[in-house]
Amino acid sequence: MKKLLIGIVSILLLAIIVLPFITGDAEVDELNDKTRSQLEGKFIQLSDGVVHYELTGQPDSQVVVLVHGNAAPYFSWDYNVPALLQAGFRVLRYDIYGHGFSDRPKMEKYNWDFYDRQLVELIDSLKIKQPVDVAGTSQGGAIAVYFTAHHPERVRKLILCAPLFDEVTGENMMKFIRLPVIGEYFIKVMGDKMNLKNPENVFANTERLEEFREKFKKTMRFKGLKRARLANLRADEFKDYAAINT
Repeated sequence: MKKLLIGIVSILLLAIIVLPFITGDAEVDELNDKTRSQLEGKFIQLSDGVVHYELTGQPDSQVVVLVHGNAAPYFSWDYNVPALLQAGFRVLRYDIYGHGFSDRPKMEKYNWDFYDRQLVELIDSLKIKQPVDVAGTSQGGAIAVYFTAHHPERVRKLILCAPLFDEVTGENMMKFIRLPVIGEYFIKVMGDKMNLKNPENVFANTERLEEFREKFKKTMRFKGLKRARLANLRADEFKDYAAINT
């Protein structure tokens, strides 16, 4: 019996060691000046890293800022931008840190203040002086709310689209993932699969799901995405935004 238990434990330990090598890793490239020169959009250096963004429309038009969610980089707004431009807006969209083609700073936690600082610095660097309209979806809605609550003089209107705000499904599982070592192991083994599965859970209309997947794969190849998502999970994502912004 003792030999059997030792054998089972040995097999489990071997599986734990080998699994990360079997699952592979989509992150093979570095985000740097060379790789960015081959990507669409524009880039700007802020205090915490380089940010990928796009600013379109007439300079004297009302600015609307589009903030994407945790499962969808800025290209999730691809089909909204033309309609907003046609309606007469000037449109600013960007990748939050850790996502898309923005830098993935090496920080333990990506918290509220971190994302807020990014948005403030981006708007200031682009010399946008007038109050903006801020639209956020999923976690982008939470970022938009935090920005509005802390800089009310800089916001004309707030638009929330299915925001991640005060309730999150699977919170108990996320508590497990946030544990030291366990979180790193889980994100190493399951991170790529989790990244590609999420769109199925956040898209109301799945007609363009495959198009979205292909675009997402292009962002997954850059190192640091899984580490950044873990830093996000270990920060404020599962706290109650309604309480902190009142």
